[in-house]
Amino acid sequence: MLHSTVTEFNKRYNGINGKLSDIKSKKIVDLDMIIKVLDDYFNLCSEEYLFCKEGRIHSEAWGSWCRGMQEHLSDETIKVYWKKAQGEGSYYGLTTAVINRGASTIIKA
Repeated sequence: MLHSTVTEFNKRYNGINGKLSDIKSKKIVDLDMIIKVLDDYFNLCSEEYLFCKEGRIHSEAWGSWCRGMQEHLSDETIKVYWKKAQGEGSYYGLTTAVINRGASTIIKA
């Protein structure tokens, strides 16, 4: 179950990643498209967080995903939308603080 969950999350992310890059490079400027992509991305992130809280996602995978979220949140367009969305209390309690804590997960060799 765990392997298929991670695989499914990664598959969904792969479908969004190029569009996130296009937002960051300003190739996507249509506001409706930006909102759709970011809603899809933040929904995915919050689902990953929910599964992590339930112990269904390995902490190292969660840490890696959080570091990716931090990288995307360094973009001003994405950060502004995230702050607005975070203020609405959605996303199962996923916040920037939670992401930053998760990103500090040490990968064991």
